[in-house]
Amino acid sequence: MDRGDTVAVFQGDTTMIEEPLQAEPESDPLTTPAGDPARHLDTATLTRALRALPPAPRHGIVRRLVVRGPEHVRAFPERVALDIGIAVPGDRWNPANKHGDGTQITVMRADVADVFANGQDASLAGDNLMVDLDLASTRLPAGRQLRIGSCTLEVTDVPHTGCKQFTQRFGAEAMKLTAAPEFIHDRLRGLHLRVITPGTVAVGDTIEIIDVAAPISRPAPLV
Repeated sequence: MDRGDTVAVFQGDTTMIEEPLQAEPESDPLTTPAGDPARHLDTATLTRALRALPPAPRHGIVRRLVVRGPEHVRAFPERVALDIGIAVPGDRWNPANKHGDGTQITVMRADVADVFANGQDASLAGDNLMVDLDLASTRLPAGRQLRIGSCTLEVTDVPHTGCKQFTQRFGAEAMKLTAAPEFIHDRLRGLHLRVITPGTVAVGDTIEIIDVAAPISRPAPLV
């Protein structure tokens, strides 16, 4: 379900206006929603490239914000305002369609997306937040919260699995690899977040993992 042909544009730190999404030039790879089959890599090549990636940081950074418009057009705002139960402003995805706010915001590691894209624009993956962050299920189980910009977001229990568009854009072997035993817990395809505290997220914002299990510091009892 499309949310209209608009994209969030911010002026300064507080004002948001809605502007029409502009189509990309014909030479832009984003105008080819099926991707480029010549760029699809085989399992062995993908596996080597993924194993060669440096360890993902435990606390990360937002590398790119992606808004998915109609007809597969992508827009890349510098910041977006996030609210409870609502998709990224201007994004065609409506989280109420299937899983409620369990699929509100999609996230993927930027370096993994680059491996799968193999020279294509990695935003073809369609994820709202492209990040440098360890997304492993052991590190970020469902319910773990993140502080990004002025927002608090929570990892949901809805798996982020590949779809037919992912296969078309990056190849069947890339799709299968996201569920391979070696990588399944790394969440190569990414994860879903929901908004707990509304606010603004911007490119370059740090991502802080909130340790919900940390003990609460209390003053020592008086003797």
